[in-house]
Amino acid sequence: MLTRRKSWLRRTAVAVVVSLLVTTVWLVGKREWHRRAGNRDYAAAVAETEATDPAWRWDDIRAARKALPPERNSATVIAAVADLARLPPAGREGSLPDTPETPANVRHPAGVVAAARQALAKHRPAVDLAMTVKDYPVGSTTVELTPDIISTKIPHVDAARRAQELLTWEAALALEDADSGRAATAVAALMNTSRSIGDDPFLICQLFRMSARVTATRALERLQAQAEPTDPMLAPLQAAWAADAEEPLLLLGLRGERAVTDVTVANLADGTAAAGPEGQPGGMFERYGSWLWRGGLTRDRAFLHRYLTQAVAVARLPPHEQPAAIAALPPTRDPDMPVAGLLAPPVEKCATAFRRTTAEMRCAAAAVACERFRIKHGRWPDALADLCPAFLAAVPLDPFDGEPLRYTKVGDGVVVHSAARSVLPPAPPHPGLTDGVEIGFRLWNPDARRRPPPPDPQPDDEKQP
Repeated sequence: MLTRRKSWLRRTAVAVVVSLLVTTVWLVGKREWHRRAGNRDYAAAVAETEATDPAWRWDDIRAARKALPPERNSATVIAAVADLARLPPAGREGSLPDTPETPANVRHPAGVVAAARQALAKHRPAVDLAMTVKDYPVGSTTVELTPDIISTKIPHVDAARRAQELLTWEAALALEDADSGRAATAVAALMNTSRSIGDDPFLICQLFRMSARVTATRALERLQAQAEPTDPMLAPLQAAWAADAEEPLLLLGLRGERAVTDVTVANLADGTAAAGPEGQPGGMFERYGSWLWRGGLTRDRAFLHRYLTQAVAVARLPPHEQPAAIAALPPTRDPDMPVAGLLAPPVEKCATAFRRTTAEMRCAAAAVACERFRIKHGRWPDALADLCPAFLAAVPLDPFDGEPLRYTKVGDGVVVHSAARSVLPPAPPHPGLTDGVEIGFRLWNPDARRRPPPPDPQPDDEKQP
């Protein structure tokens, strides 16, 4: 009986050992097969890219960027602004109030203005320095990648956001004081705050730049809705908006994203970067599992490289042609390539944001031309074509359909707008635009500008039920 039991245990032990060996050989073989196949596919993908974009790697992109001396670099000035202005978070004592959501021709409530004055007065040196950014139309910052990429610091974006907050209220308060010259300076500085990001190859930085220039556009709209700026004041603003409208921000961001993603997956694959929390001890099986997992990352790397190369090609197209090309991109969710699904950027959302901001900028440039026409002729143009060639070289195209921007006369002014309503999901309304218009720039007749402010908002505990 005991002999039979020992024999059964030996056979069981042998079976377990053989099973483990077979499983290990199969897993190692599968890892090696995937690694080699992925490397072949990655090499083919890189060869395809280098045929049209040989300088695609992170180091190549960094080397190609123009170095700016500090005395010409807006990012240097804005970093100094951020050091001077330590603004508390929104809602805390001493923070700047939120900008009221009112049409641009309506003054801000008196209580909100008073709160903004009090908060801004504490940061006057920073505001004065931020105003000098008007004279710095270009910016550049060098970003040093960390091995895991995700912990890479981008303090220049936080600094630009802080300067933007100061300048937005500086422009608004200047208009409250009927000082259109100071307001125009703040608006120009706001645009250059967006430009301080420059050709930064991080996609998130270019997305901030898109958002920042829309903020500047809102301030420009308010300038013309609260005052009657002169032609010499408006001409350089129009030129700045027209030039920035054609900046290839989506292309800059996606080229950088391809390079950064490639470094990320390479670092994960060779163990330079950890997939989980660092510093945690791992046993033999954890290390073995990590080794097996990293071997399959070559497939993710190849897929991501080819996918982002296709996305870069989309970004090179005229904006109105991009949606159809994006629809042809392959899906990024594949259970066999989980890292690719996690790291692939939302190209469609980024491209939509790019078209929105491009439309905003083009509408603004054309609207400023309309205002300059009105100053000269005492009336609004009958059509945007009337602005050519004296105020516009050509009517800007709508980035959503490739047709010329629309122009609508209303009872108390005009609207330059996009046809985006028909191709975009609903978005928060832009106060002052006419019904059915989602993206546009509103201009008011002189007698409809600088309307009285609404009552101050009541605290929640004072509101009537």
